[in-house]
Amino acid sequence: NSMSKWRSVPESNLDIIAACRNGGACLGKTDGGRVVQYLQIIKRWWWLIVIMTALGAATGYVYSQRQTRLYKAKTTLLIAAGAPSPEITDRLIPDTSNSLVKTYHELLLKRPVLEQVIAELGLQTTPEQLLKRLTITEVRDTQLLVLSAEDSDPQQAALIVNTTVVAFNQQAGTLLANPYAMGRSGLSVVEAATAPVEPADLGPLRMIAIAAMVGLMLSAGIVLAAEYVDTRIRREEDVIQLTGLPTIVEIGFLEGRRPHERLITRIMPASRTAEVLSLIHISIEV
Repeated sequence: NSMSKWRSVPESNLDIIAACRNGGACLGKTDGGRVVQYLQIIKRWWWLIVIMTALGAATGYVYSQRQTRLYKAKTTLLIAAGAPSPEITDRLIPDTSNSLVKTYHELLLKRPVLEQVIAELGLQTTPEQLLKRLTITEVRDTQLLVLSAEDSDPQQAALIVNTTVVAFNQQAGTLLANPYAMGRSGLSVVEAATAPVEPADLGPLRMIAIAAMVGLMLSAGIVLAAEYVDTRIRREEDVIQLTGLPTIVEIGFLEGRRPHERLITRIMPASRTAEVLSLIHISIEV
């Protein structure tokens, strides 16, 4: 009829004997759908997926235990309404309100303010280090600013925020010596900072879950790369794609180190592999 190609597969994968002919119907054939292919890939690489996921989770756990839990306290501030003096009105650039918010944003965390905060609270840090723990957020289309501070002690975080506002208002006369701040006395506290109850950073469970997910994604990438470069023939579809010829049988893997140990038709005549070999023998004789 037509030329054929035989391939060896483990007997556990020999679900049915496939006998196909060109233009003819198949007596039986394994499911070559994508889902089945993915399941086969997972079956071959499950150990790597498990190891990489477990390794990622363990790394996340160790990292979370070594990290210092940080608490974030914040306060909402209002830039008091007011108008600049008439003699400098012509010197103002357009969009005075927006410019004023940005001015306060820049001046609030200047070195004189930070140095006063460090002195009053007795902090063992420098203005540069303290600046990294403070953030200011502008509330869009308003004259509100949100000042926040991070610290391993929730009470200390609240003290840093509130003390920063007090220090700024005490130095307002010097810091606000510019046209946009004329007639203004400083910042009004809309909502004072209180000690936060929950840490602001990721908890151990979230860190472990994220790290495990990263490990799973890495293992998936490794598996896909390995499958892409693997040119071994594993499925009937691989034979058809490479040769353009259909398979007529699937031969189970013959285990055994010595030749007589592989005489499957004599040792296990009722096995599927023995039946396949008998079918081949009959086809050759015909």
